[in-house]
Amino acid sequence: MLRPTIEFNKADLARLTRAINAVSETVKAEGAPSGNVARRCSIEMVNVLRKNIMSNKFAAMYTSGYSKHYEEWKRNNVKATSQGYWRLYDDVVRNLTFFKPKGTGGGWAAGIPAGVMDSGGKSWKGYGKGYPKPIAAYAKIVEEGSKNPMYKNFPARPMFAPSGLMYVSSGRFSLQAQKSLRIIKSKWR
Repeated sequence: MLRPTIEFNKADLARLTRAINAVSETVKAEGAPSGNVARRCSIEMVNVLRKNIMSNKFAAMYTSGYSKHYEEWKRNNVKATSQGYWRLYDDVVRNLTFFKPKGTGGGWAAGIPAGVMDSGGKSWKGYGKGYPKPIAAYAKIVEEGSKNPMYKNFPARPMFAPSGLMYVSSGRFSLQAQKSLRIIKSKWR
């Protein structure tokens, strides 16, 4: 009976094993949802959101403006540099960040973490000074709108969803994925 034998050069085998391990570890570090590619995309998305809020990017698609009462309150109580939609003392802009939301398995997100409070002094009804509120709670109402009479049937003024679509269609996500592939490839030596 013929029995083939295979012999490896020990130095080549050690180099091959190191390369396989390095590639494997890099794939884990770069891979979604908790990897570096998702983190880099979240950082870029925060920058897109800030830019879009500061420039009032989607204001033209909002079907209705402020009520006259609220518009007057905002003009009288908020400095002129914070007059655009999504800007009222700039709590949203200041608190935008990339983070790992609890209960998501460690994936990255861009936005405002649950529980972060604003600076207070805001008024949904256009009078008085309100107490501090969770930013994510009122951002959800502004993004999606509300039929709750407390908010006077607040119309949706989306910023996060269209900014996300804008980011994906810009090709930046694909560029970050390509960067990860280059990093992984560089580990094969």
